[in-house]
Amino acid sequence: MIQRGKADRIMGLTICNGHPSTIWVTIAYANRDHCANAGGFIKEGWWTLHPGVCTVVYGGSLKNINRNWFYYAKTSQRKLEWAGNYGTNVPSSAFYQCWNNPEGSRIGYRKLDINSYDNFTLTIR
Repeated sequence: MIQRGKADRIMGLTICNGHPSTIWVTIAYANRDHCANAGGFIKEGWWTLHPGVCTVVYGGSLKNINRNWFYYAKTSQRKLEWAGNYGTNVPSSAFYQCWNNPEGSRIGYRKLDINSYDNFTLTIR
């Protein structure tokens, strides 16, 4: 289950772990300046979120980027995944790369519509 809502404190995208296990999270978003040859999207990760922990995964105005963001989360050894239909490869260690970079294993991102919010909190349960 996922709870969505407006963040109150820090402008940007905040992800919270509402699950009883540690999760690892990656995001993707529009970045036409750096990834024009990849459809204008960048992907980055991994953030480790222990139970009850929140972290800002993108700082700054969200509505100036795009209303659609993407995320993927998993528990240890992919016992549980929060995945979607937007597939790409990601490495197993920290990364910041264009969408079409083929390095790593295939995952599926979920789409997150933030509407016109400038800051947003996603709680993964």
